[in-house]
Amino acid sequence: MSFFEAIKNVFNNYANFSGRARRREYWLFFLFRILVVLLFGVIGVILLAEDVDPDGWAPILISLFAVFLLGSIIPTIAVCCRRLHDIGKSGAYVFFYLIPVVGEILILVWAFQDGDPGHNQYGADPKKRMKRVCIYCHSIIPDDFSTCPSCGQPIERISPPKPSRNCRFCGASIDQDSKFCPNCGKGVDDEDPKPAPEPHKNCRFCGASIDKNSKFCPNCGKSTDGKEPEPGPKPVPKPGPSPRNAICPYCGARQGSDVINCKYCGTPMK
Repeated sequence: MSFFEAIKNVFNNYANFSGRARRREYWLFFLFRILVVLLFGVIGVILLAEDVDPDGWAPILISLFAVFLLGSIIPTIAVCCRRLHDIGKSGAYVFFYLIPVVGEILILVWAFQDGDPGHNQYGADPKKRMKRVCIYCHSIIPDDFSTCPSCGQPIERISPPKPSRNCRFCGASIDQDSKFCPNCGKGVDDEDPKPAPEPHKNCRFCGASIDKNSKFCPNCGKSTDGKEPEPGPKPVPKPGPSPRNAICPYCGARQGSDVINCKYCGTPMK
């Protein structure tokens, strides 16, 4: 961040008391205010050295200086609050300026401290750093430390979460770079699973394949519950028409229906 970028950023966030501000932004704006005060002082000294009548320029110079001081009060308080947020402190600590000497020293010390790496409760890191934490005690480790200052163990850098996808087979979350599902172990490029065949059994009478939930064999129609089918009632034959007795037209003797000639007189029956 350059000098002019820092000044522009402060005035763009003129009354913004939320978020975080880097040390560079805070101190460059502090330097800007000092330079402006010195500029007004140099202009006043030059005009006095040239014996210019102060009644003409003094009111104008003092008025401009007063406008600058009044106009820079709000952005100064705002950038101070954001600087306190950067180190994890509440912006209310800016009122320590009202405590003579001690309060000013505290604000000065805090303004020199480096901000919290990574995201904190006041927003994202303006330096866009990744947070480093100890894998043993989970305490935050500064960038210039190679071991944890709390327990002395190695550190691990937490990188932003990788995009993930879901397994087509079990629905578990999988990293974008993973080739196998950590839950079911299947490859992410495998074909869609085929439906499992339904369980079946065989008919013990004819051997045909039967679904597990079927109660009767589709081939022979017998029950699949393991019991022999009970024999049904035998069909009763219906009585047929009684044979018709023929009568001889000559002698009147009663004959069978299959008789061709009368067995008494020999006369043909037809």
